[in-house]
Amino acid sequence: MSGKYLLDTNAIIYAIDRKLKLPANRHVGTVITLSQLVSWST
Repeated sequence: MSGKYLLDTNAIIYAIDRKLKLPANRHVGTVITLSQLVSWST
């Protein structure tokens, strides 16, 4: 296991809203998640 976490869109939005610091190089997202984040408005 690589020790990385696969985050979904809701988890990333929650982290952004709460201004949480995610550990560097420990998380990844899918192409679908990234495209959803691009279209997400605050």
